[in-house]
Amino acid sequence: MYMNNVNILPCRLVRFSVSVIVFTTVFLLCTLHYVRAGAIAIDGKFGDWDQKVEILVDPVDAEDGFVDLGSIRYASDGHHLHLMLELRRTVNLQAMDGQLTLYFDADGDVTTGRTDGPLLGADLAIVCTAPTNRHIEAAGMGLAVEVYHRSPTNDTTWHESPYTLGISFAPTIASPQSELRIERGVSLHDRTLFAGKKVTMRIIATTVVGDVVDAIPSLTLHLPELETTPWKPANEVSLERMAGNHLRVITWNIERGSILNTPLPFVRTLRALDADIILLEELTSQQSQHTIETFFNNHCPLSDNARWYVHLGSGGGNLRCAIVSSFPFKAIDALDTVPYENQTNRSVRQASCIVNVDDTNVFVCAIHLKCCGRVNSREEVTRLTEVRSLINAIAASIGNQQIDVMILGGDVNLVGGHAPLTNLIEGCNRMGHQVQVVDAYQLDGRTNATWYDADQPFVPGRLDYLLCSVNGVTIEQSFVFDATDLPQHLRSNTGILPTDSLDASDHRPVVVDLRFDNSSSVGNFE
Repeated sequence: MYMNNVNILPCRLVRFSVSVIVFTTVFLLCTLHYVRAGAIAIDGKFGDWDQKVEILVDPVDAEDGFVDLGSIRYASDGHHLHLMLELRRTVNLQAMDGQLTLYFDADGDVTTGRTDGPLLGADLAIVCTAPTNRHIEAAGMGLAVEVYHRSPTNDTTWHESPYTLGISFAPTIASPQSELRIERGVSLHDRTLFAGKKVTMRIIATTVVGDVVDAIPSLTLHLPELETTPWKPANEVSLERMAGNHLRVITWNIERGSILNTPLPFVRTLRALDADIILLEELTSQQSQHTIETFFNNHCPLSDNARWYVHLGSGGGNLRCAIVSSFPFKAIDALDTVPYENQTNRSVRQASCIVNVDDTNVFVCAIHLKCCGRVNSREEVTRLTEVRSLINAIAASIGNQQIDVMILGGDVNLVGGHAPLTNLIEGCNRMGHQVQVVDAYQLDGRTNATWYDADQPFVPGRLDYLLCSVNGVTIEQSFVFDATDLPQHLRSNTGILPTDSLDASDHRPVVVDLRFDNSSSVGNFE
């Protein structure tokens, strides 16, 4: 740590005194030549950073703080700047007990941007865990972006959505490592950011009342030439199902029943994806099994006079889960409503049934866990309660039935810790059905995020998961579908509009193609 016991946050975001500015000038200025981003994906996995050089290692100097900065790596290409932060605490960057602020001189010119603060000429600040307007001195949530402009008469600060700069990071859960992506060449308020070949940055960690916990010196990063042509994936994008006899499964949170209220983007997407089994989350309690069956049979008709079957879960309060299947299913009465353990007045949002797929008994469960919160929060406790309640109910209800394959999926809302998902996996394993997480990326291969809402302070993240049996199942392919990833020829062939994903829901469908066999899975498992 390079500064101690300095209060620098008298208002909403970090503000430094003149003495701090003077102190800053004696910091070591580190200059780095750029490292190409290569195949870096924002996915919460860090193996693609192994060959990237650490540009700074901060000493252990904030042992009592909410965060202690460790090492920093960076990589860049013509479209994005990537950063990897390694901390000595397990934290969620969008839900800390303080703020971690990344300052950037994004044009490499100290005569523009801020005239004060921790970084002279700063054009931009990304505030991780931004304070809320209503509770200035309380722990915040999400990200905030400030853009600074210097003029002869008045300095101006604009508050922007992180989506404006294409900011994303992973993971969504608490972790000692986080990776961040910033889009280059974005124009805001007559300024173009991260367009040049040099960027200077500095990171400051402060408490909610502005006391500096940790800080790193200024780092100058050299970037490659900005590319103005749209980024294209290295591999050809396809929605085609794999050849042969296999099963396509989708899980999709449809945002408060929007599938029946704004049907067209859903219809175009569902027709293009051509799934056999669809797990739906966030139907409303006013939507019935009959209306869902009617929707699918009218808008997504099956061939050979076949029909869709729908199982709608009864529990979950105002929001419900459903399973839509082109194969007949057997409902499990004991799983119609799964109450919370020790709270019989509340029930888990889920729908479960046994689908018969060509003489293979497949247990299918759609899940929607409690949203929001952070590590050890009330919401996290609720998610853990829901998982325990569901696992116990499944174990009690299918013990005497032949189950060949298990498929579970849905919106598990991993925004605190990993424990809800871990407990779900381990619970299935204890029943003798070993399951793993299906590894699914968006079609451009750059992220595994499944949630996107530019009206929220939270950046895109992975909230939706599919779990599948390991034994007897081969994963042929898997992906997260976003209409913006489709090239024009596929849009023309499918009729999908580039806005369909945004218009349909704040969640993206997770898609997997499965083949049942006698071998162990060899496909896209994590």
